[in-house]
Amino acid sequence: RSIGRRIVTALGKSDKLTYKQLAKEANTSKSSAFRQVKGIQRRNVYPESVLWEHEEGV
Repeated sequence: RSIGRRIVTALGKSDKLTYKQLAKEANTSKSSAFRQVKGIQRRNVYPESVLWEHEEGV
């Protein structure tokens, strides 16, 4: 979850990052950044998923 939060934070700053830049910003590997972004995209299908990425939803 902490990697996911770092990814969301980095994407909040700029949605034009490459996976390499995103991984560097979130301090993780490119493959992990890719998997996290794909997971976020899958979760965004559900309206309540925005709560899954924030403390209020935990």
